[in-house]
Amino acid sequence: MEIRATGPCEGKEEAALLLIRAGSPGVLEEAGPGGTEVGRLVQFSRWEDEIAQDACAHGAISYRAYIDGPSTSGIEGLEAGLRGIGWEITLKSPYKDRNLAIAAKKLGIERAVGTEIDPVALRVARKNARGNGAALKLTGRPVAAIRGSFDIVVANILAGSLIGLSADISAKVGIGGFLILSGILREEADNVRGAYSSLGLKPRRSYLSGEWAALVFRR
Repeated sequence: MEIRATGPCEGKEEAALLLIRAGSPGVLEEAGPGGTEVGRLVQFSRWEDEIAQDACAHGAISYRAYIDGPSTSGIEGLEAGLRGIGWEITLKSPYKDRNLAIAAKKLGIERAVGTEIDPVALRVARKNARGNGAALKLTGRPVAAIRGSFDIVVANILAGSLIGLSADISAKVGIGGFLILSGILREEADNVRGAYSSLGLKPRRSYLSGEWAALVFRR
């Protein structure tokens, strides 16, 4: 789950500690609005811009955190802790992979499909697709409902979700196709690798960057 927490700047250290203790690998301080260019992909709209209030101008700050499969009691405990320092959770939402399919089109892939269950992130992705002149299908349907198979499948979500969706995701990888998985903490990489290997995908390569890992498979 992606969580956005907002509160007074003087409580930022305590808020970050509470979010990390709740299971987030870290926290990301929200940046101000504006386009970002990465290679040939320009991000015209961001998920944060669609839902965020500009609290920083009023002596407040917002953090984005990622907690894999939190329980109801865990979220309630986090909310209580944040309230105790004058903070609040302003958004709880599934993870978002907004621009992966758009980037694929910009890199020359003939057919690209992106799936996103969060309606705000889907709206952001469609704005970015239009701004980048990327003709592709962006849908709110789950991955299992996407028709056909693909030469390359990419998923950037945390390990628990990758393992839970392993059957649906792996089924979309065509014969000879590649699967790229990221958003995985180093210590969870073996579990993810095992889940997809058991479904007939062969590990080809892994990449490490700090505490994060990415895995490449081939069918």
